[in-house]
Parts: sequence; structure tokens; C-alpha cells
Amino acid sequence: MPKSMKCMEEYEQTDFCPYCGRKRDAVSVYTDQIPEETILNRRFIIGDAVRKDRIGVLYIAWDALLEQKVYIREWFPVKTACRTQGQIQVKSEVSQDLWKRLEDAFLVHMEKLHKRQDISQLVPVYAFFRENNTVYSVMEYVKGMTLRELLSKQNPLSLPVAENIMEKLQGAVSVLHQNKIIHGNITPDNIILCQNGEVKLLDPSWSGDAVDDIKNTVFWSRYVPAFYRRVPLKKSTKTDKYSMAAVFYRMLTGEEPYGVLNENMKRKLPPVSELGITVPKQTEKQIMKDLGESEKEEKGFLSFFHRK
Repeated sequence: MPKSMKCMEEYEQTDFCPYCGRKRDAVSVYTDQIPEETILNRRFIIGDAVRKDRIGVLYIAWDALLEQKVYIREWFPVKTACRTQGQIQVKSEVSQDLWKRLEDAFLVHMEKLHKRQDISQLVPVYAFFRENNTVYSVMEYVKGMTLRELLSKQNPLSLPVAENIMEKLQGAVSVLHQNKIIHGNITPDNIILCQNGEVKLLDPSWSGDAVDDIKNTVFWSRYVPAFYRRVPLKKSTKTDKYSMAAVFYRMLTGEEPYGVLNENMKRKLPPVSELGITVPKQTEKQIMKDLGESEKEEKGFLSFFHRK
């Protein structure tokens, strides 16, 4: 029985998948993704691209060995890699030496995450490999939706809903920091709201000399502070604190924060209350404080809900 390449569920010979609604002959919106049904590492059947971001492409896939859905992350950084439509092989647009260093940095990072499957707040990485002149990591498929998907349906969120998500996010990030892991890439796309009510995090970022060489291209985001541009890349708990405040601001106001894109613009975000949103003064004060550009290590939203 055929599978939908969007949800990897089997269904009868109908024009539309009853689970995800995808039309049988639909084409991915990402023209440079791996062709659907490509087999990687002799076991993973590639489906549709869930999303493409500045670091690479995230696919839904089928693990033919374990017979289960998985996520596969392909290292395919913007302005650094390219692929001819319909082809599998990745072409680098930087020197081979830098590309190899980037691949190695990615693999080392994935190996570290693979060893930390005991941290339930992270979507576990259970395999990684080189192929097609790039590298891939295989992650557990988690039932639920990303915060980005929720915001596409409800925008903005009510204060009680946003606070509930923030409290769970705070708990998850605190566990990471207790284990000496700084996520560095907390965005609505990387926050998964699980069906069981838990919050899990995807795609912690990594650092190193090779990453510093291209970080101004790859790591620009509205959810990391402007000082993230500096070389060497300075990733600290302040990075995650800023990101959490940025996510909270986005949930409450429906507006994207400026983040690292504000380096030369020097714009100030309007306080939440100025956008017509009613929130407790203490909450608004903490949001705007954490969205400041100070690199001072403070708890911020890492402890905010414990203080309330």
C-alpha cells in the first residue's frame, strides 16, 4: 500500500491522503530538496521537506529497518550549499577545506547529542552519517506540532496559553543548562508541543572555528541577540534567555522580534502593552529586560515562573 510522502501514513488508492490531506501527485515547494522516495544510508526513505532554514533541510522519512517515522536533518546551509533540482548530490559554494571542517563540526555536534538521549527535553538523535557530499542526522519523530504551526492557526495566543507554553519551555531549557547544554537556536520552529502535553526542543546549534567563518550567513535569526554576530561566536545562557523572551513576545503580540537583524538598525521593540496587549507589569518588564542586548548572565525567564 502506498504512503503519503508528507505524513508517511499508508492509505488506499485515493486522490488525497485522509491523514494529511496531501494530493497524491503533489510536488514539494522546495525545488532543491532531495527527490522524494530517495533512499539514504540503505534504510531511510525520504519524504517531503518539513521545512528549510538557514542551517539545512528537515525531512520526514521512513526508517525501513525499524519500520517507523523519523525526522532527518540535512546539513545544507544557506549561501554555502546548492543542489541542481532533481539531483541528490550537494555542491559546496565555499572552499573544500572549509566545507570539510563544517561537516566535521556538524558530525561532532551530532555525536554529542546522540550520547545525550537521556535528556527527554531534547528530540533524540539516534543516527548520523555522511552521504551525497554532506551529512545527515536522524531524529525521533515526535507526535505533536511546532509552535510555529500553532501560531499559524492562533495568532496571537492568549496570555494563559502563552504562559503555559513558557512554563514548560522554561523547564526544558533549565534541564539543558543543568546538563551544560546551551541550545542557542530556540525559535517557534524548534519548539515541539507534544500530544502528551510536554515540550521538546529540536536542533540545538553548535559552535567552533569553522562555524565562526560562516556564522554571519547561517545563524542570523530574529530569535538570537545582536551580539551573536561577533567572532568568535559567543554562545551563553544569555542567548537562550533572549530567545525565550523573543518567543514569548511573538506569542503575545503576533509580531516577530528583531534579534540579530537589529545590529545596524538600532530599533527598539515597542513594549507589549503599547501594542494593545494586556499583561501583568512584572511579565512585560521581564520580557523587555531579556530582549535587551546586555551580555550579563542573569536568570531571566529561566526562573521567572518559579518566582511568580
